[in-house]
Amino acid sequence: MENGQLPVVFPSPTTVKGRVLADLLSGDKLTHMDVWERDGSSRASHHVLMLRKAGWPVITDEIDVPTSDGRVARIGLYSLPPETIEAAGERGQRFIAECMSARLPKPAFSGREGGL
Repeated sequence: MENGQLPVVFPSPTTVKGRVLADLLSGDKLTHMDVWERDGSSRASHHVLMLRKAGWPVITDEIDVPTSDGRVARIGLYSLPPETIEAAGERGQRFIAECMSARLPKPAFSGREGGL
């Protein structure tokens, strides 16, 4: 973001990149697990990189999280600066609404898929 100007490129609201941007514009802070759980993508860093290349100033903070085997892992926590969210204004709010309406509900898992 240069001179307080937003990037002119908002990704398609039907893409994972678009939904990640919508979540960030909503003020959410995202980890790779958030992107996996919300959008089914294990490539959060790729979507963040593409947003950065489009001019979005995505921040990465490193945080420590426990692992299932008792170790501690350092992972990225992605967010947008408050001034970027504010600068997105009504255009950003419309984009968030488009992404939310395009986000498909997850099918319920019954545990019986795959013929079990």
